[in-house]
Amino acid sequence: MENENKVGTEANPIKLVQENSKRPELEKYSTLKKNDLGTYDFGKYKEIKYKTDIFNNNLVFNPHLTAKEIRLGFLIYELIGKEDGRVFWLTSEKDYSADSIGDLGFLHIVKTQNTPFDIVPFEYEYLPDIMKKYKLDMTKQEIIASLNTLHGFYFITCTDISEQNLASNTMNFNYITEGKELSNDSKIVHLRINHGMDEIYIVDKWVKARNNSVQT
Repeated sequence: MENENKVGTEANPIKLVQENSKRPELEKYSTLKKNDLGTYDFGKYKEIKYKTDIFNNNLVFNPHLTAKEIRLGFLIYELIGKEDGRVFWLTSEKDYSADSIGDLGFLHIVKTQNTPFDIVPFEYEYLPDIMKKYKLDMTKQEIIASLNTLHGFYFITCTDISEQNLASNTMNFNYITEGKELSNDSKIVHLRINHGMDEIYIVDKWVKARNNSVQT
């Protein structure tokens, strides 16, 4: 019998944070406008003919990101690319047991309340170790803060794999007005690329920073 307290199972799937979730940094630091539904419609911006490094250029030319945030964005895009998303650990398996998460090596997720669940592999991929291989050394709290910043700018969507994001606990949650981000205690997360950012150049939509140099 399935443990009713487990999260990310067929009985208790995780609902991914919606792409139309509130994005505070995008609202504050870009000139992009919302449509009548209160979301950002990338489809109305001109799509360029040759799609080369669009995502990375949108990152690099955002003057409100630090150098480490940009490098982390590069890495996440390299790791995920056109996939639907991947699950990463932010806490070592030595310090946290995931016995209460997933079922038989898989995680059950739903993208919207009324769609069937998807099954994604639930393996041990420790993001800090992956980052170190790319000479990107950050504390767990710095990683969480940077992921939330990239989420706030709509480059990625982060979902905390925890009870708060169970489909049963988010039925009436208003993502557009309230939004969701990772908590300081996030241990396992689902990350996915928002593909508007790798299809449409918005390098001219960023509000200029007070100083024009990239922060470190």
